[in-house]
Amino acid sequence: MRRLLPSLLVLCAISGIVSGCYEDNLFNSLSVQGPTRVFLTDAPFPIETVGTVEVYVVEISASTEADTSVGWETWTRIATPSQRVDLMRLQQSTLALVGEQVISADVYRALRVTINTDSSSVTFRDGSEADVLWTGSGNQSIFAHLPAPIVIPDSGTSIVIDFDIGQSFAFGLGDPGYDFYFTPVVRAVDGAKTGSISGTVLSDLDGDGNAEPVEWAEISVLRDGSQAEPGDLSHKVTGRTDSTGYYKVGFLHPATYTIQIDAAASESLQTLFVYDIEVSAGEDFTFSVTLPARSPAGNSSWR
Repeated sequence: MRRLLPSLLVLCAISGIVSGCYEDNLFNSLSVQGPTRVFLTDAPFPIETVGTVEVYVVEISASTEADTSVGWETWTRIATPSQRVDLMRLQQSTLALVGEQVISADVYRALRVTINTDSSSVTFRDGSEADVLWTGSGNQSIFAHLPAPIVIPDSGTSIVIDFDIGQSFAFGLGDPGYDFYFTPVVRAVDGAKTGSISGTVLSDLDGDGNAEPVEWAEISVLRDGSQAEPGDLSHKVTGRTDSTGYYKVGFLHPATYTIQIDAAASESLQTLFVYDIEVSAGEDFTFSVTLPARSPAGNSSWR
């Protein structure tokens, strides 16, 4: 059986114009019956001085083989956007649809995103272009992490490709020759089988009883499990709060997670670890918090 597969960079028109096609209602857009869709999103970029992160996406392909080193004949092309996409516009689990292609109903165990680094760039808010050390020139293949195989049934599904620019662009690293080092971190999931975590982060440092939004707080979703020690926590997905203190980390497989909330831009607020965050498919777990001030006793707290 052959099925249509739309992708997670959502292409709005044949002309390749992406602006205006972003979606805020995740589960309404992913739970429809019919052709399989592929979407692109991103985990928010952590540097508030950056204006755009444009990646030229050439194509997206999938394979039923888990071994990505096997012959190219095992790969099926599922989208050919051939366009620049500004990942900074895909915040708070926003989606962009990139194209449609006919694909066989099957179990897919690998996904490859091909980008062209010569046509990709990072630009600061002042308009200057950042110096980026890419993985190479021309077309480069990025193999996405699949937490679970993606099953394409006869009824179709929605594939979400999460391009985590927060982890993919390391800032500086002490080398004056480059502003960023590109080490791509990409994952792919069946969007209809995932959930999300969202909420607001506030603080009341002056103690007047009026909590204010904390902008740029980093939300790290750590490995599933309960009561793990800090050194045992492995990083999974990142998010950032906006100017209102709001955050949303989406496309998480159903599980129990620990999250870390860190107001990295403020030395006055404690880092908060929260256990037992239950994520269910098709649902949004809401968690809001007012971060406590740092104290001489320690800089982290647990809940």
